[in-house]
Formats: sequence, structure tokens, C-alpha cells
Amino acid sequence: MSRAIRAWIPFVIAVLLIVGVPGALVVGVLWYQRSGVIEIALQPQVVRLGADPRNISVGVTWTEEGWCLGDFHARATETSTDVRVAMIRRQFTHGGNCAGVGTAYNTAWADITLNAAVGTRAVVRSSDATQLPVLTQDERFLHRHPLAADVKQFGGLNDNPPLALKKEAHIIDAAALENLATQLDSLPPFPTGTIYCPNDDGSYYLVELDYATGGSTSLKISARGCTGVYVNGLRKPTAWAMSGPVNIFPLLNSLLGGRS
Repeated sequence: MSRAIRAWIPFVIAVLLIVGVPGALVVGVLWYQRSGVIEIALQPQVVRLGADPRNISVGVTWTEEGWCLGDFHARATETSTDVRVAMIRRQFTHGGNCAGVGTAYNTAWADITLNAAVGTRAVVRSSDATQLPVLTQDERFLHRHPLAADVKQFGGLNDNPPLALKKEAHIIDAAALENLATQLDSLPPFPTGTIYCPNDDGSYYLVELDYATGGSTSLKISARGCTGVYVNGLRKPTAWAMSGPVNIFPLLNSLLGGRS
């Protein structure tokens, strides 16, 4: 037993003797609150496999620019058919310094060591049994093996009519699908800070990727301006489609039957 715990024993006994059990419970709650820790349950969104087959990282949506190591804690319950994961955030209300981690792809992570490798088992969220996407080590934010995809192009505010659907295509070719998902997943994270986008006219591409597990991922890609990639309806961009090592727009135009 640690010195800190032994030091509190006389205090707890005294409280029980003076105010009884109900009063002791109130004091206990106040003591926990004053310790400066608030636990918040979060909904896991994704899992990434580690180098060790038993190690996984559980990811939650996190749109702030950074987070502290130790803020997020994950747990897993294993059966022969699935791995059920949950996560909490422990927020220290008294402030202080921390080992900060910059947020990439709007995700914060916590690691778990399982009793056995995930293997063929499904990874599901404990709260509602939703099956989660499982990324490999080299996948950044998107699973690279979809079963099908729908690609749509929408015009801008200055078009007539504005924001109207211009082209669409349904993709089922395995090679084209893997190339599309790989190129999307290779996009860099959207930069932090304030960015001015004077040329944004509202035009965008919409890519819906469907997977064999039954899940899907939606990506809205701004065609002009800051060219942010918005994943599954998030209002903050996850990735950046700016021209660079990966230029996603020629590929999207090619899939839509236009020039590459």
C-alpha cells in the first residue's frame, strides 16, 4: 500500500465516525473532483494494427490541434469471434504541463495489448456493437481495399444551376478501386492554424467507398480554394488535396470519364 493511500485511512475512518456513510460518500465525490480528474466516455471510430500482432491502437475523432499522452485510455474485451473496444478521456482540470502530441487526420489514439492477435475476429465498439474499420500499419486514415465506390462531381456557386451534380460514376474494378483508395490515403493531413481560401467557389467531389464488412467512408473534397478533404461529415478537414506528390484531381476526373 502506498504512503498516499495510508495517509488517507485515518481521515476516512474519522469521516465515517462523524458523518456516517452518506456523508462519507459526499466527501469521497468531492475528493475525486478536487483531485482534478474528469473521465469522459468516447466513441471509438477506427483501429490500427501494430507491429506486434497483439498490439492495436484505438482511434477517436479529435479535432483539436493537439492532445496529451495519457489523456486517452482504451480497453478491450475479447471473445473467439470479436474484440470489443471502448475508450475514455481523462481530463486533468488543474492544468499543468504534458507531453503534447500534434493531431493528425483528426484522430487521437490509445494503445492496447490484446491476449491474442485480432486475426479474423471483428473489432466492434462496446457501446453499440458497430464494426470498426481496421487499418494496417501503412494506412494513414483510410482502408485501402474497398469493394465499390461512387464518385460524383458538383459544380460551384457561380454555375447555373449552382452546386448541381455534373458527373457521376460507379466503380467496381478492383485495380481502380485500390488505386483510388491508396491515392486518397496518401494525402497529407490538413495543416493546422488559420488558412485563407479566396478561390473557394463551393465546387467539390464526393467519394463514397463501400467495404466488404458493410461499412462505408464518405469523403467530400473541395475542388478549389483550400482543397480540404472532409471525412464522414466532419466540419474540419481531415486531409489536404493540394497539388504535390499526390494530385487526386486528375484521377477523379479520369474515373468520371474526363481528362486525366
